[in-house]
Amino acid sequence: MAGNPVFGGKVEKGRIVWDEPEKRAVYIATLEGKRISEPLGKEVTHRTTQQNKYYWAVVLEVFGNHLGYEPEELHEAMKIKFASKFLDNGLQITESTAKMDTVKFADYIEQIKRYAALEHGCYIPDAGEIE
Repeated sequence: MAGNPVFGGKVEKGRIVWDEPEKRAVYIATLEGKRISEPLGKEVTHRTTQQNKYYWAVVLEVFGNHLGYEPEELHEAMKIKFASKFLDNGLQITESTAKMDTVKFADYIEQIKRYAALEHGCYIPDAGEIE
């Protein structure tokens, strides 16, 4: 087996309720007698394909056309403006939008839309407004 499988679940009343308990049990049986480790943490869901399509095809396209920039150029500029931070040593880094979770990416898009409207008079339609 290439790599270890990842089994998801949720915590209810202090106990883990696994999504696929039978499948997990079968896998655990294959580890009989071996030492194991099981890292636990909050599940991260990266931005969705639909969010990404909306970002590139609508947000960056509309705002880019308004400002006279290609979507790729505007993407880099928006990452610097809304997805960057300064480290203690003074260096500035930008976060990868591909690694943002769905909530953070949605917030990032909203910041761009608000900036486009308030600072540049550019209305970017919501995802539900387009066909």
